[in-house]
Amino acid sequence: MSREERLASNEVLFREVNERVHQGLGQAPNTLTRNYLCECGAGFCVENVTLLDEQYEAVRDDPLQFFLVPGHEALEVESVVARFETYYIVRKSLAVAEIAQDDPESH
Repeated sequence: MSREERLASNEVLFREVNERVHQGLGQAPNTLTRNYLCECGAGFCVENVTLLDEQYEAVRDDPLQFFLVPGHEALEVESVVARFETYYIVRKSLAVAEIAQDDPESH
């Protein structure tokens, strides 16, 4: 497996964990912030990203998008599409897009 494929696979794994956390929250109000795992490609990262439900859903609208802690982007496999104070949204490059799109948990 290439480095790019490994990075993308790690990000998909973190997204799957976050999706299970999000689904397990039930019908709580959308105004609450919640902590999710950084979806960067580093398999050892344990940093959190705090998002409102609507922010989380906005990232999930595109299966090629992930959220991560600023500075954790891997520009060889993704580009930053939005920068916020506490998190970035990245989009996978076409070279690794197939891995991200194959994720059954994404919308």
